Amino acid sequence: MLMLAQVFAWGEDVPVIGFDEAATHVGERVCLEGVVTDIGFGPKGTVFLNFGGIYPEHAFTALVPFPLARKSDGASWLAYLDRTVRVTGVVKLYKDKPQIVVTAPEHLVLLRRKGRRS
Repeated sequence: MLMLAQVFAWGEDVPVIGFDEAATHVGERVCLEGVVTDIGFGPKGTVFLNFGGIYPEHAFTALVPFPLARKSDGASWLAYLDRTVRVTGVVKLYKDKPQIVVTAPEHLVLLRRKGRRS
């Protein structure tokens, strides 16, 4: 579990949390850090970066809608698997699972080349 920290990013001071804390921050803007453990591709071009397990047993999702997702091909998205990333946005619940919808490319940042699944 990550210690609660603050980050100043894109003109904002937001807390940094782990994916396992996302459900306690619904409605809040946060930076979430974690290792991508599963990647899914929707029929309309949406990309789902899952943390904390394999869909549907995952703990959190970063949803990248088609307009942003189309800027990279499927192989590029697969490069996120087992990598530590930071996602910035507002935590919402979808089917009782926390998620952030990525609204700008700079809100999804690769932090380290290799991560460890937890």
